[in-house]
Amino acid sequence: STSSDKDVLSFYAVWSGFVSRLSFGWADQYNPNEAETRYQRRAIEKENKKYRDAEKRRYVEQVRSLVEFCKKRDKRMIGIKKKKQELKLKQEKERLLALEKRKEIR
Repeated sequence: STSSDKDVLSFYAVWSGFVSRLSFGWADQYNPNEAETRYQRRAIEKENKKYRDAEKRRYVEQVRSLVEFCKKRDKRMIGIKKKKQELKLKQEKERLLALEKRKEIR
């Protein structure tokens, strides 16, 4: 692929933080219009909100797990991780060499 590392990382950053804008009204269990009193309607709306929030959590988690699944298998991400590990090893070696030089000077 011709995507830069920055583009790949920003793509996965956006999708890893996915939040749905859907209302999830289909998850409602009760119809608030059938309530006889205002208190019943509020109780129904409160209960429906619980169902909608639970459904939204499940949906968002499903999308995020799909993103993680793809991210683990994306060859570009594997290459990026490999580069980061190599850079980290190189920096650690340089740090150790600098420490050895300091010890020699003393």
